[in-house]
Amino acid sequence: MISTEISQEVNMRRRILWLVLASAIVLAGLGCPATPPPATDETAVEALQESDSADEIVVKVLREPTVEYKYAQSFHEGFAAVGRNAVIDGYYIGYVDKNLNVVIPMEHFYIYWAFQDGGSASNFSEGLVAVSISDENYDWQERKWGFKDKTGKLVIPFEYDSAQDFSEGLATVERDGKRGFIDKAGNVVIPFDYDHARSFSEGLAAVRRDGKWGFIDKSGRIVVSFNYDDDGSNYLSAYTFSEGLAAVNKKDNGWGYIDKTGKVVIPFKYSAVGAFSEGMACVSYDDYNGKFGVINTDGSTVVPPIYDNEAYYDFHGSFFSLPHFSEGLLSVANVRRRPEGSDYMTGYIDKAGKIIIPLEYSYGAAFSEGLAAVRRGDKSGYIDKTGKTVVPFEYTDALSFSEGLAWVQKNYDWGILAINTD
Repeated sequence: MISTEISQEVNMRRRILWLVLASAIVLAGLGCPATPPPATDETAVEALQESDSADEIVVKVLREPTVEYKYAQSFHEGFAAVGRNAVIDGYYIGYVDKNLNVVIPMEHFYIYWAFQDGGSASNFSEGLVAVSISDENYDWQERKWGFKDKTGKLVIPFEYDSAQDFSEGLATVERDGKRGFIDKAGNVVIPFDYDHARSFSEGLAAVRRDGKWGFIDKSGRIVVSFNYDDDGSNYLSAYTFSEGLAAVNKKDNGWGYIDKTGKVVIPFKYSAVGAFSEGMACVSYDDYNGKFGVINTDGSTVVPPIYDNEAYYDFHGSFFSLPHFSEGLLSVANVRRRPEGSDYMTGYIDKAGKIIIPLEYSYGAAFSEGLAAVRRGDKSGYIDKTGKTVVPFEYTDALSFSEGLAWVQKNYDWGILAINTD
């Protein structure tokens, strides 16, 4: 399901993937001198420090990490998924409100390596959340999905083989290997005609039929013909629309971007792409040893391809993607090569490509509510947009702030931080 935040075990899979990607980049770059990134722009940093000095962010501990929670996700619409260990490799998932009152008990079974569509437990979206139920043998392939409201009431029965979150009034669900769309009353609005489907965004949804991707509107009318390919990675190969553009794939040409009429706006020439955010998108080129740069909505290069492709797993659709601009900054990384091994060093640039926060962290999440979760070595903390440490590096994992709250982990247990608004 949909979430950019994962449990310890799922996070381990992400770290393993991260190491594999780093190794691949190192091998690809052997014998090829790396292009050095630009120096940190001290003037830009000073300007940020001056503008943010009056709005210093203060964070307090709302609840220390506790054995009660072995799994946690960010808050959405006032609720967050939490979990306790199950008898096998999974969790019993429930939902709490911002006061940590249990709204839906931890009784919905998930297997961490088989979460629906490669993601995790669902988030509340448009007042409903997708939940699953399995038999007494915890057979994840036999689970059925339905939807509950914010009181915990089951409003759409457990009758689907998979379900994604509601978006623009509709949710994609699966029955007998085919996908369709239902409304919040459980009525089938778009028949089960597709092999795969993504959520609606900006009025259109990407759907796959016979190995080809196209786009439909909310009436089920085909708006963009089935002209686009899977890229062979076993992950979805068409993005949702963002800022009027969607990334799609042509097997023999690579990735490009189309508008809502299906017109090619940015040619098919990239080996990997990200969705547009704040007028910018990250793209990667095979010709540059997998490094990525940044383009704008007309395809012009804003930042040259000098950063290493630190792809991440996008739980909004189960495919590899690139970072995106958030609150004016973008997380970028370069491989650090050392005798004992190679790893990523991450920092942040602005929309002019200037380094605002030096590449000195082993991981850096997108900024959210003025803060970014970053990792130094094996410990996580939070920094502000000047690079100042706001929360010390004392946690084994840290999720992004959402709705004023963020989950942090110590010794497999999760607690919660809050932005102090007093």
